[in-house]
Amino acid sequence: MIWNHGEDQLHTFLELINSHPTIKFTYEFSPKVVNFLDVSVMVDDRRCLRTDLYSKPTDSYQYELPPGHIKRSIAFSQAIRIKRICSDAATAQKRCHELKEHLNRRGHSRKKCGKEIGRALARDETTRPRSPKKEGVPSVTSYHPGLPDISAILKKYQPLLHQSDYMRNAVPNLPVLSFRNPPSLRDTLVRAKLKAHGNDLLDPNRVCTPCGNKRCSLCNIMLSTSFLRSQANGKVFHLKAKRGSVL
Repeated sequence: MIWNHGEDQLHTFLELINSHPTIKFTYEFSPKVVNFLDVSVMVDDRRCLRTDLYSKPTDSYQYELPPGHIKRSIAFSQAIRIKRICSDAATAQKRCHELKEHLNRRGHSRKKCGKEIGRALARDETTRPRSPKKEGVPSVTSYHPGLPDISAILKKYQPLLHQSDYMRNAVPNLPVLSFRNPPSLRDTLVRAKLKAHGNDLLDPNRVCTPCGNKRCSLCNIMLSTSFLRSQANGKVFHLKAKRGSVL
């Protein structure tokens, strides 16, 4: 939260929100630093914005000890994250050194962690802006094991399609090929909604009439039938009209 009303009013506000006997808020404030999620944004002496990695004081750095290939991925991916967050190279080096110490305390090899962190810091494309994705016309079809290689067919005949100026402007790039699941036996056997059976529950030969009690609230909405059949399991429930209530 950014406060624009002075430090004295900030203390008054904090005392007010913590005046409840059971609800308490923890807080910290600074005139030059704002923390949001895992990023700390600060103003330096030249009045320029800089970013740094932010970790809560209660962070225990409980990195798991998974298989080897995942262990290498943890060190590499966390170093990439640090490099993207920190605006200064020296700060990124410092945070990566702290990361290596945390991983070493969790049982990770110091040598392998250093190798993966160095590999991440050597990559320049991690801080470059990502190029916009190419927009293509989606081509959706039902999947079948007997289908030919549709992607190869599209690539083969794209030059033929682009011989027309109209089609080149309409479809400048290859269509994005995607498959949907075809109807299966499971879709036929399993349904989320039960099928209604219509009005076959009404039998004109067996009926019951309203009880006639003025206090009965069911007479106006009751069905003229002597039984009901459950649509879930087919069980038949026989109804009887009594004076005072309808069962």
